[in-house]
Amino acid sequence: MKFRDARMETRTAVELVCLTLSLASIFFQIWILSTSWEAYFQGHTQRLLPALIFSCVSFLVCALTAWTTGMSFMKGMDEGRTNTYHKHTPFKGD
Repeated sequence: MKFRDARMETRTAVELVCLTLSLASIFFQIWILSTSWEAYFQGHTQRLLPALIFSCVSFLVCALTAWTTGMSFMKGMDEGRTNTYHKHTPFKGD
């Protein structure tokens, strides 16, 4: 009987949620920047500051996701948990 690792499933679920939020924030950032530029070129400058704030928040969401995902990947590399290394294979990956 095969047992499931609850920590690994939780980590995978958290990474999936983070990556989904990051992708949504990228689309939101593209949308808010394109509409704000369009409004700016039409002469409406009162919407630039809120668009800049929303864009910065969206960028911070993407940066936070990249940082946390990168940190877990680097931790996995330090512990020998990568896709190219397995302790039972002859390849040692130096």
